[in-house]
Amino acid sequence: MSMTTGDELSKSDVFVKLAVMLFPLAEEAVRQGMTMKEFVRGLLGGLLCTGKRMIDQFLIAQRDGGLGQTAAHPAASSDDQTIEPRKVHRSSAPVARSLRTVFGEHEFSAYVYREGEDRRSPIVRRPG
Repeated sequence: MSMTTGDELSKSDVFVKLAVMLFPLAEEAVRQGMTMKEFVRGLLGGLLCTGKRMIDQFLIAQRDGGLGQTAAHPAASSDDQTIEPRKVHRSSAPVARSLRTVFGEHEFSAYVYREGEDRRSPIVRRPG
């Protein structure tokens, strides 16, 4: 029985289907006499490699993170009851950034947004 409606698949359903598609790899490993340690090591290496490629693709899909010269950024009002957007300013060029995840090191460039136009003002929004 499916818990999804229509053509939509939940994220976990996609991974379950992917795992089922990979079951023949486990069966082939058994036929080849692979030890559990070898199989787990290979499986983990493959999962880490796949995860790294997925994070890289996510960063590529975000492009440069540009929202325009200025953008609205939510900020708590003085009474802390409501959130009022404030104007933030984009950096003049994308900023190179390193990112470390459980899948490895990633490099990307994206615009950052600051409260003021001065480069010394604090960054309030950056992708990644």
